[in-house]
Amino acid sequence: MTRTENRLTDALSAAARAIPQESLRPLITPPARRRPVWLAPVAAALGIVLVVGLALAAGTWLSGSRSSGGPAARPAPRQRACKG
Repeated sequence: MTRTENRLTDALSAAARAIPQESLRPLITPPARRRPVWLAPVAAALGIVLVVGLALAAGTWLSGSRSSGGPAARPAPRQRACKG
């Protein structure tokens, strides 16, 4: 350790020794919350579906294959056969 780390360790140890043991309250951990077992796999699947959907939407939008919102293209007029 460096000199600064040693000095900080010594100062922290001295401060910890200065606190009387009786003044410390016990460590109480909150009870663990139980989550349903199926929650993590369902969340992962929804995340994958979301990412794939966004990728497809972005690809479609970037390629310009979406409709422009204008009138639909009309079919070409029929050519009449010339009699001759």
